[in-house]
Amino acid sequence: MLIGDEMGLGKTLQAIALSIYYKSHWPLLIICPASLQNQWHNEFMKWGKPESSLYHIQFLTQQQLDMEPIKQKNRIYIMSFNLATTKTLPKFISQIDCLIVDESHYLKSDKAQRTRFLIPIIQRSTHSILLSGTASPSRPSELFTQLNALQPKIFSSFSAFGYRYCDGSSGNFKGASHLQELHTFLKSTVMIRRVKDDVLKDLPPKTRYCIKLHLQPNRLLQEQYEKFMGNQEMADLLDDPYDMMESCLNQKSTTKAMDSQIMEFFRKSGIAKKSLLKQYLNYIFKQFPDKKILFFGHHKAVLDSISSEYPSNFYIRIDGTTPKEQRHKEVQRFQTDESCRLGVLSILAAGTGLNLTAADTVIFGELYWNPGALCQAEDRAHRIGARGPVSVYYLLCDNTIDNFIWKKVNKKLEVTGLTLDGKFGELSGFVQEFKEDNVLDGELVDELCGDLNENEGDKEDQEPFVDDPGVLFPVDDVQEQEIDNLVFGEDEMNQKEGLQEEIVPVENNKRKIPTNSNPYQLIKKRKL
Repeated sequence: MLIGDEMGLGKTLQAIALSIYYKSHWPLLIICPASLQNQWHNEFMKWGKPESSLYHIQFLTQQQLDMEPIKQKNRIYIMSFNLATTKTLPKFISQIDCLIVDESHYLKSDKAQRTRFLIPIIQRSTHSILLSGTASPSRPSELFTQLNALQPKIFSSFSAFGYRYCDGSSGNFKGASHLQELHTFLKSTVMIRRVKDDVLKDLPPKTRYCIKLHLQPNRLLQEQYEKFMGNQEMADLLDDPYDMMESCLNQKSTTKAMDSQIMEFFRKSGIAKKSLLKQYLNYIFKQFPDKKILFFGHHKAVLDSISSEYPSNFYIRIDGTTPKEQRHKEVQRFQTDESCRLGVLSILAAGTGLNLTAADTVIFGELYWNPGALCQAEDRAHRIGARGPVSVYYLLCDNTIDNFIWKKVNKKLEVTGLTLDGKFGELSGFVQEFKEDNVLDGELVDELCGDLNENEGDKEDQEPFVDDPGVLFPVDDVQEQEIDNLVFGEDEMNQKEGLQEEIVPVENNKRKIPTNSNPYQLIKKRKL
């Protein structure tokens, strides 16, 4: 069974209830991202009562696997996806008869080692429960490995599936076709899918806004933007970072060079936006002093820039380097401490498994190619327990990579919406504009926080932009890390030290404005 409910509707609880119903087939194996292991333990202890005292929950580590754990009926084994790539797993793992795979879209690539290892185990298991709110993050082809694992007799041939539902006539199976039929087929065979509008009638609404930021002219960015505009092959590569990884593996020198340019354009776009992102965030805090805000970014430089703007008690920071134990403490502090008003979060590392409903505002300083990752991140705040309406702001700049990624993710959402929900999906929202001649003065930070170090809020305005190429991934879980390892080098991606710095000159022209004026204006209330 594939439980594909929209994020925040209780997939974990449903899986626990089903697994307890099949307790006679235990031991139970739970496979999930490493960052969610503690959450699964806590949820089982919460919802598994009164029998929870009889369970023995064991986190599988490489050391324990080497010792060959004992197969016992009352055991619950929790294992990360990362361990699924090991070559020395205990024999009983392959004989598990009841298992849960959380965030099963991690198995979307048939080339990934963990997919090749886990699919046979799922197929052999009598009771397999897959969970994912974004089972098809970008296109129908990403569903097949999960469907084949659950129903190998029905979904036996990728070729047949691809020609029918992935526009196979084009030859690459990256398209989409007969999606209404596929949606009906999925719901009649393996998938349960409910959305918030159908189930949570009392859930406060979520409204999206597209905020247009205006950058000062930047020669380096403009040159790269013009390269993209004039090169269709390069623009096509932007469709999916997996395309980039595949081209790198194929060692096509010209394509590999374009991959590097794309990732560099992505990184420099984030760097160029840093000052405006801080200014916009400061404005929101100034106008709405009681708000709790989640700020999502992708690159280390962007997250560092936001973090350095505020004192440590004012924010939490969760990225790919945050230990599992620390993640839980940070979430609790954000949820309960009134003085902690900002979450500085990585789209990939903090986009799943976190309950941050104390926030009513979500701001994306950067985009990502995978629309599922963006939707997952949005719903850290918009889920059961939300305290009021949630506003989501996407901060976009012209003449940056934002233009390309925004169009791509909306196109992909149309496809995934038809596949999973039987209707078009979209990420578009009301358009607003943040004008460059109304940008804020850094002194607002001192007003907001009071106890910042002297001159800390103005530091970046006195110096040129300095950045490193680091991107903070959840290192052991996220497939997309492999892409940047190929482009930048694994050591460069996984280590915080020794990163090369690059100076990107970007002019700043900040003016102080009256605190009662509005630095953005509603231009048109229309869909993008």
